[in-house]
Amino acid sequence: MKYVNYVLIIIYVIISSLKKILGLPKTSNKKMLIILDQPGIGDTVCLLDALYNIERNFSEEFQIYFTAPKSVIHFLMSTNSTFGFEFISLDLVDKFKLNKFKSNSQILQVQKWDVIISFNRIGIFLKLLIFSLQYNKLYVSEFLEVANHVIERFLSKFLSNYSCLKFPYREHVLTVHKKMFYFVFNSLYPNRTNPHYLKYNIPILSPPILEKNENYILLCPSIARDHSNPFRAWSVDNYVKLCDYLTSTLNLKVCVSGTSADCSVNSYLKRQVLNKSMVIDLTGGTSFKEWIELIRNAKFIVGNDSGYIHLAAHLGVPSFVISGYWNYGRFLPYPNDHNKKTKPVDIRIKKVSCESCSRRFIPQNNLDKKECDNDIKLYNTYKCIHDISCEYVIQTIEKFYHTKENWNDIKV
Repeated sequence: MKYVNYVLIIIYVIISSLKKILGLPKTSNKKMLIILDQPGIGDTVCLLDALYNIERNFSEEFQIYFTAPKSVIHFLMSTNSTFGFEFISLDLVDKFKLNKFKSNSQILQVQKWDVIISFNRIGIFLKLLIFSLQYNKLYVSEFLEVANHVIERFLSKFLSNYSCLKFPYREHVLTVHKKMFYFVFNSLYPNRTNPHYLKYNIPILSPPILEKNENYILLCPSIARDHSNPFRAWSVDNYVKLCDYLTSTLNLKVCVSGTSADCSVNSYLKRQVLNKSMVIDLTGGTSFKEWIELIRNAKFIVGNDSGYIHLAAHLGVPSFVISGYWNYGRFLPYPNDHNKKTKPVDIRIKKVSCESCSRRFIPQNNLDKKECDNDIKLYNTYKCIHDISCEYVIQTIEKFYHTKENWNDIKV
């Protein structure tokens, strides 16, 4: 059925591309630039610096548009981080169904784009979408090592005015975004001096729900339910043990938050912990503004690889991330030269031969992969995460918590 949808969409795209010869009327005195991506909240946090620098350097010549799911647009608007952009909401649920694809395509077809930029690797969906659009220049990024799907390779051959930045799949997304910014800038303005790439600071947005003197940490046991890698969450029972240590030994209050989707995990944790009076459950009770201030005022954050961790890094709040190797290098660990932000402390086991399994092919007979596939069946978690013991996490937190050194100078 999936390939039937591909065929129907390709037919639609071919028909749409034939209409390009008719042209579209110019609707603005400015040129039109669109950032065409499909980011989640965590991806968007990592993209904030790039968006800020795009606005600073391109907005005089271009009217800038940004495509994203409604939740991301709401996040940017709530945090006063709109950068003067126009937003276009794409519906990405069942995005390969013909009617849904047509709806997304038609939203974008009303305008001829002078420049299209995609900061993250574009897959089949975005390439098909781009085929249906009128544009002058296209800038995208692709992994050096990862072989694309046969349909992707086919589509890439026929994209016009197509400039591609190739990067290693272990290169951190923040580094790639910075390189992509200069890649586009140098192409559009070859005779200009490169501008400084500046850090964006999210302003203080609202009075804090909890003050810093509350002596609390934020615990993040959940992950986004619709994430493409749902097996990256550490066991909630381990978080219960960790919570008992934080409240009893370190005498810290533990706060949990999130959306209604996180209720089951967070309520289970609060039922199981020993010292319930030290756990503050704000699940479903915070706006985006309050959520950000909750992170900003926390003593530190502990959680899975999620938007919490990347937002903490952006705000300069210390954090511990329980991370495996499924996406190693792409989002974690953070680069050493990253704008002097507080880097998350990575808590990992020893390296495995099937690392970066989300972005490269791992043979089925790979021993580490076989063991990991078995753990996924048994525990619904990658083995490289399941094997991280609660004792090891506690030892790592103690090592950092009791030191007076700069956390970034300590080796795990």
